[in-house]
Amino acid sequence: MKHRSLKFVFPALVIALVFSGCESKTSASKFDGNSWTSRTLAESMTLCGQNLTYPLTVESLGEDFSISEAESNGTGSTANLLYNGDDVGVLRFECAPDMVTGATAASRFIFIPDDDQLELLSVNGFTAKDSLETAKKKIGEPTEEKGMTLYYKTSDNGKLEIIEGTGQKIYAINLYFDTGNNV
Repeated sequence: MKHRSLKFVFPALVIALVFSGCESKTSASKFDGNSWTSRTLAESMTLCGQNLTYPLTVESLGEDFSISEAESNGTGSTANLLYNGDDVGVLRFECAPDMVTGATAASRFIFIPDDDQLELLSVNGFTAKDSLETAKKKIGEPTEEKGMTLYYKTSDNGKLEIIEGTGQKIYAINLYFDTGNNV
């Protein structure tokens, strides 16, 4: 009887070890400003379940995403980012509005969620429903912390800002890419 029961325990043990090994390989690494780049920062993020890429373009997000007509904003332009027709953020571009297409690389992504959008954007599992302390646990220690804002700066001048509003509610999560004049 004991010999027969070991025959079932051993395969179960092997399966458990295999799956625990896979789990550790897929978990996101903590932020390291010396080794993280704009690419690794973007790739640590999902928006509406879609992985972000670098460079960030509307086309790279997929067919459920689109932008509103771009408007002039200083030396560049901005457009609302839409997911199935609903606003989910703002994209900044370092070109004139008439040059913005779905293939134009964004220099910034600005996410200021409504109460029903708190979990649309995730950074290493951190969402706007979490606190700044949770951000530190899930993302890692920031490069800089000023008041109610955490700054994660990458080795290539990219930046993630997490801004807390009143009552430990996250007000905004902003992603900046270095295009030579935006960080």
